[in-house]
Amino acid sequence: MLDINADFYSTMIGLINQYGDDIETCNTKISQERQLLINNLNALYADNNTTTEEYTKYCSSNRAALEKFFTENPAFQTTLDSAKAEFTSLANEADSLMTEKGLK
Repeated sequence: MLDINADFYSTMIGLINQYGDDIETCNTKISQERQLLINNLNALYADNNTTTEEYTKYCSSNRAALEKFFTENPAFQTTLDSAKAEFTSLANEADSLMTEKGLK
């Protein structure tokens, strides 16, 4: 899931770099990508017979078990941490570019 979100921000950065001087076109392209992201996430949840709400509720209800799993399986934790770092970096870069181009 973080990969899908990271891909969105990577694409968003490309769109801002390509269309950033044309605010209307850039906003339209970003909106289209955002809708594609939502569709992809919904498809991912549907493929796993769940919804965003059910997944969030499950994670919240099973937080201790999930934390235990990651503690006992450091390779998974490392992978998750790496994906989160990439996502955060791309999101911050996109945010900075949007501010710089006046897209916010």
